[in-house]
Amino acid sequence: MAMTPNRKVARLVVLDAAHSVLLIRYKEYRVNRSGSFWATPGGGLEHGEEPREAATRELREETGLSAMVGRELWRKTFRFELPQGLVDQEEQYFLVRLGEVSPHVHNSSSEAILEHRWWPLGELQSTTEVIYPDGLASELEALLASGSITLPRRSHELDNMEKLTSEAKEAGMKAEFKSAWGYQGNNMNLPVGNLEAAIPFYETVMGFQLLTRGDLPYRSAVLGRDRVQIALVENGGDPTQDGCAFEVDSAESAFSELKANGLEKEISEFDIEEHDDTTWKVFYVVAPDGLCYWFGERQQAKD
Repeated sequence: MAMTPNRKVARLVVLDAAHSVLLIRYKEYRVNRSGSFWATPGGGLEHGEEPREAATRELREETGLSAMVGRELWRKTFRFELPQGLVDQEEQYFLVRLGEVSPHVHNSSSEAILEHRWWPLGELQSTTEVIYPDGLASELEALLASGSITLPRRSHELDNMEKLTSEAKEAGMKAEFKSAWGYQGNNMNLPVGNLEAAIPFYETVMGFQLLTRGDLPYRSAVLGRDRVQIALVENGGDPTQDGCAFEVDSAESAFSELKANGLEKEISEFDIEEHDDTTWKVFYVVAPDGLCYWFGERQQAKD
């Protein structure tokens, strides 16, 4: 008799600042079932992946969110029916905490996702729709009641940061950081050897403000300015092999700001680079922690 194959899955319990949970609606594909069902984001591990790596990838692909994947919450094992047959499925659930309320999400994966939705706990408890995992509402209620989930408290910090940025821009002192993406795919998982030693450079030279700190699964700090956030993490990675790209509204203003803040770097001219049919005016900065940063300003296409 053939053995039922094992399948390992990483899933994410994504909570926003109002304690709503993000669920994804999938079309039902199992035999003798119709309609659709809701489930937490996630999917099967790819060859050679660790569960946390898979969770980070699935978060990016199925939601477009760049956030720290936190501690493991649960493990669930059960027999499950896939289009290709039955599997013995082992699921690991990881916590993701967000400082915003119902941020925009989108799917860039190959999954046939029908809909994303932020579910308040009360609606989750009263709905008659099919929700996986079973008992999710009760488990979330117990976790929130226990106080073991502490969401980032960012509203005051962000309001203050936006006020300072607005004042500085009115005075013509600052560039605007418009977007960020990590060289290794995640700007919320930038490795540093010593978190406390790294943070001052970002605050004093790069103009970031410290938003939140964390200790699980690694010591970490989330920093933000303008429209972007990054996270520095003591995760054992090599900072010299990673970094982050920032789109700015003005490369010259960004460089002048960093120089005024104490950046020890001279530049005779800016580089011009082509990426995905877009021309960029760019410069690079290597932080004292070893991470490399790319600053790019989009150039208007010539007729």
